Amino acid sequence: MGLSDQDCKCFVSDRPTDYNQSASGLFITDEISLLFTGSASDCAEGGVWDILAKARAKALLDLPQVLSASILAYNREKFPPFPTPAGSAGGIKKLGNRAWNGTYNFQTDSNIAGVLIRPKFIKGGRAIITGGELALFGAQNENITIFVASSINSERLAEAQFLGGADGDFTPFTFKEPVILPFDDENEQDREIQYFIYYEIPAGASFVNNEILSQCCGGYKSAEKNPFLYYATHNRDIYGFESFSLETAKDQPISVNNSARGLRLDIEFGCDGLSWLCGLASAPGTFNDTYQGSGLSWGMHVADLIKFKAVSEVCKKIKTSQNINSITLLSIEEINEIKNYADEVYSKGVNFLAKNFPAWANDCYICKRDGFSIQSIKR
Repeated sequence: MGLSDQDCKCFVSDRPTDYNQSASGLFITDEISLLFTGSASDCAEGGVWDILAKARAKALLDLPQVLSASILAYNREKFPPFPTPAGSAGGIKKLGNRAWNGTYNFQTDSNIAGVLIRPKFIKGGRAIITGGELALFGAQNENITIFVASSINSERLAEAQFLGGADGDFTPFTFKEPVILPFDDENEQDREIQYFIYYEIPAGASFVNNEILSQCCGGYKSAEKNPFLYYATHNRDIYGFESFSLETAKDQPISVNNSARGLRLDIEFGCDGLSWLCGLASAPGTFNDTYQGSGLSWGMHVADLIKFKAVSEVCKKIKTSQNINSITLLSIEEINEIKNYADEVYSKGVNFLAKNFPAWANDCYICKRDGFSIQSIKR
């Protein structure tokens, strides 16, 4: 959504080069003119283009927040968010047990070791890793780096550094920011995407033999009903591994089994209900033949919502401006009318989008029951 397709000699100064560019063909000044916007211009606060740009930025921040809340009013999560239940200690839940059975040596040709995740394609599914712990033998005071990487071009996504602790002690590490691992990369839908959380093996070190998840005692009977939980409990899509390098780990790891190689990860499986919006809002025209032909209409709907929210923000700026001129003195009623209309369109549009959440957009949500049934009507 662009700033303006209006050319006015009065507002050429500081005009951005992309002021009249819009993938959707929509502009803020479709609803409110540059002249009105300019009435709030102030050297200290910024000119007309600064006002328009900030209004668009606020709209882009507001829509995901408002829409996510509205979606949950009409939908519920198909897959409950899953903080891993294994190895709990002091209320902290991690992937990887604290209990371990013996000390194991790394394979002779191994240079790296860790945990790999092979998620099934789930639109909107993701894992979030914030940190974890590592327990080794023979690595006290060693500088150790934990890496997170993707099988796509062996790309490293994040790293955390720490000193190795005493033999057998779980030493904590934290990533600077949560690492998000999406399960719905369109480029990998026909291939097996893999995520690696691993470290380079210190010379002479060995690892505590802790399991990724304990499968004893029938504690995870609901696994078949929750694919996220299924990943962990069935040891099919999460493995401990060792390999010569990250490149060889993708296809020919030296060792793969249920041992977490001393790692305990702070990881959560859940849903991202708004990831599909990014493509629709940025370039709706490219979705003409996507999603059974409905991508374009939804993309334009999203762009329209951003436009009207931005218009409301511009009106708010004009109304609170300290400038006194003919527009602010004589046309406040018109500004109020434009703002009220923009707010109404935005509110109704968000509710419509949330209530009619497209099925192709996400595998994580299903409609809530509306509360009506034959039995309730009979009563």
